[in-house]
Amino acid sequence: MKRARFSSFFLLLIGITALSGSGCKTTRSARTGNPDNASPSQLMEALLAGHIKADWLDAKAKITFNDGNQQLSVNASIKMRKDSLIWASIKKLGFEIARVQVTPDSVYIIDRINNEYAVRDLKYLEKQVSAPASLATLQALLLGNPLFFTTKDLQAEVKLPFYHLFGEKEGMENHYWLSADKRQLKKMDFNDLRERRSVSMGLEEYAKVTDRQDFSYLRNMEMQSSATGKVQVEVRFSEVVIDKPLDISFDIPDRYTRVK
Repeated sequence: MKRARFSSFFLLLIGITALSGSGCKTTRSARTGNPDNASPSQLMEALLAGHIKADWLDAKAKITFNDGNQQLSVNASIKMRKDSLIWASIKKLGFEIARVQVTPDSVYIIDRINNEYAVRDLKYLEKQVSAPASLATLQALLLGNPLFFTTKDLQAEVKLPFYHLFGEKEGMENHYWLSADKRQLKKMDFNDLRERRSVSMGLEEYAKVTDRQDFSYLRNMEMQSSATGKVQVEVRFSEVVIDKPLDISFDIPDRYTRVK
């Protein structure tokens, strides 16, 4: 397999785990009046209240990927075990074309089309996509949970129809937009001012995944850096089940060739 193809699979992996996608869209709020002012601590409390807690995730999604050179739509089955792994089967026209597994220290990719596979560490993945990549980060974003580069000296402002919570530390900015009516997370941006790279993620179409937890079934994101240019992926979930233990296997056939 050519290196370019593996780079595309890595970028697609980021889409699967919701670190990439098409430009962030905002969701219209039903509230039209001026929202009450909210303090940073109140908005942080709202963010934490919406945090999805799950030891297991079993989901299906349609992923649309565009890096400016190619556009690809695939279906994916995605499984997650907290602090252990993310597993994904990528299908096109009903046939599996790739299988991916992320562990705390490695990324494994099986190319079904060419009977090849690759094993990389997460530092390689981070270099390919020019964005932070750890299992904890990917699992948080897969669940639609906020990430914080800093929680100190955060500021808040009203930008109708949203509350905007933001902060910066050592050249890393984080921004969060919460709906004015439900104080629900609708968008988050991360900007690395030192490396001139950014990731922007929109969360839409919330629905109950448990009696007490809402899950965003549509993720629209945009990642941009000098290394990757603009990468866009939309992830639309169709089925989501949490906290149901799963049997997860990732076997590489002996006849497959390892690509370096």
